Amino acid sequence: MTRALLLIVVLSFAAAAPAQQGGGWDSLGEAERRLLASFEKEWDSLPAERRQRLVLGAQRWSALDAEQRAEVRERFRQWQALRPDTRRELRRRFERYWRMPETERQAVRSRYQWFRSLPEHTRARLREQFARMTPQQRRRLLELQRNAHRLSPEQRRQLRERLRR
Repeated sequence: MTRALLLIVVLSFAAAAPAQQGGGWDSLGEAERRLLASFEKEWDSLPAERRQRLVLGAQRWSALDAEQRAEVRERFRQWQALRPDTRRELRRRFERYWRMPETERQAVRSRYQWFRSLPEHTRARLREQFARMTPQQRRRLLELQRNAHRLSPEQRRQLRERLRR
């Protein structure tokens, strides 16, 4: 269980790492070899980009303090508790996110930070409103949000007013 947890954590960290050339198993440090031991037999046959992502993930894991590692373990426990179809959908969204241009990813992060900065009662109200929307209304709202950066400040103000109704 611990090895599987560690592997998932390393892989999750590795997913966000930039691609660089990866070296052979013997070029890894002791700590990295310990964390990535389950890959030893297949290491040399893995693509260099994947090896590098794994190494960077192992380095990031090693840099975490005990509290951060406990947080990651808790998130992994929550992940394991999800239904397989829910995990598939989350993986699909994650992959779609990483295929976006950086500017769109930044916009998603900005919207998320904005949402998290709202008071809890406001977030709850917005979630309820979104849940009551039809799929067509949701698509339209999301499309408007994606293209909001192309609107003038006045057009954005008008859009916010319309959405509040």
